[in-house]
Amino acid sequence: MLESMTGFAETGFSTHAGRIKLTITTLNHRHLDIHVNLPPELENWKYWILRELEKKIRRGRVFLNLELETYESAWEVEIEKERVKKYRELLQSLGEGNIELTSLLRLPGVLKFKWKGERELRKKLKEELDKLVEKLLEMRRKEGKELEKDICKRLEKIRELVDYIRKKRVRKKKEEFSPEISEELTRLSSHLKASNREIRKKESSGIKLDFLAQEMLREANAIASKIQDAHLAYKVVEIKVEIDRIREQLRNVV
Repeated sequence: MLESMTGFAETGFSTHAGRIKLTITTLNHRHLDIHVNLPPELENWKYWILRELEKKIRRGRVFLNLELETYESAWEVEIEKERVKKYRELLQSLGEGNIELTSLLRLPGVLKFKWKGERELRKKLKEELDKLVEKLLEMRRKEGKELEKDICKRLEKIRELVDYIRKKRVRKKKEEFSPEISEELTRLSSHLKASNREIRKKESSGIKLDFLAQEMLREANAIASKIQDAHLAYKVVEIKVEIDRIREQLRNVV
C-alpha cells in the first residue's frame, strides 16, 4: 500500500492553563526531516515532540507549528528577594537614599513568572498530537491510494507492451532481431512483478520502487539500442515514457 509524502492536518484544544493550536504539514523529501516550531514557554518540549513524530512518520519533510495562548490565572509571580537585596545595597553604595520598592521591581530578574499549567497541558498535548498525526497519515494514505491506482495502471501498460514486443518478435524472421533481446525482456518482466509485489506490501517503499523503475529503464534502453524494427522501437519508447511517469509519481511516495 502506497502512502503519499504530502499532507496537512490541524487541531486545537483548551485546558485551564491555556489554549493550543496545532498544525502539521508534510512535503516531499528524500529522508525524514522534522521541524518543530514552539513558543518560548514550551521550548523544552521540543525533544519529546520530535521523538513522538519520529515514531509515526516514516519519510518526508515535516513542519509542526504550535501556537500557545496562556491564561492569566495560570501564572504565578515570585519576587527574587536576594536579588532585590543586592540591588538595594548597590544603589545605596552609589549614594541613593530612599529607594522605592516599585523601582526595584522594574529591575531585570527581580520578578520571576512561573506558569502553573505545564503538566496539565503536556498530558493533553500528547493525546491531541497522536490524533493530529493520525489525521495527517489518513490524508497521506488517501492520496497514496490514488497514486497507487495510477502507478499500477502504468505498470500494466508496460506489461502489455512487453508481451506485445515478445509476441511480435517470435513472428518476425530471426535475422531481424539480431542481436538477442530475450534476456532484457525477461529482466524487465521480473522488475514489473517485483514492483507489483512491493506495492501490495502493508508498508511499501517509494525508494525501493524507484530503484526498480530505474532498473526497468535500464533494460528498456538496452532493448532500444538493439532492436531494429521501427514499429517495435516505437513500442519501446512508449515503455520508457510510462517508466518516466511512474518515477515522477514516486517522488511523492513514502
